[in-house]
Amino acid sequence: MLYKFLADSVLIFHALNVAYIVGGPIFARRYRWFRLIHLISLWWAFFVFAGGFYCPMTNFENALRYHYDPTTTYSTGFIVRYIGPILWWDLTQKHVVLGMTAWTFFWTAVYVYWWVREGRRRR
Repeated sequence: MLYKFLADSVLIFHALNVAYIVGGPIFARRYRWFRLIHLISLWWAFFVFAGGFYCPMTNFENALRYHYDPTTTYSTGFIVRYIGPILWWDLTQKHVVLGMTAWTFFWTAVYVYWWVREGRRRR
């Protein structure tokens, strides 16, 4: 039972991390210091996905689930496993990589634009 609790705790933390990656730009406009932190997180997630890896939290959750009940593990990534069914989409890892690529490059461009624009205002 302890392993199930720990696995569910990792699952909740992972969901919060995904919400931070997706919703981070809401705070980035107002708080300049947040942009760099969010940008580093975006690029880290991008390289994990683009490299064909699963997030370490997925592996940790699966290891804990395996100790509780081996039949509860899954072979896909977190987003494919949990987010896809909520949205009723038939997501694959390729879809997640394409989405993460677009999200990362878009917000990188926006943040750079904001930094440049704010730098010109100070002069």
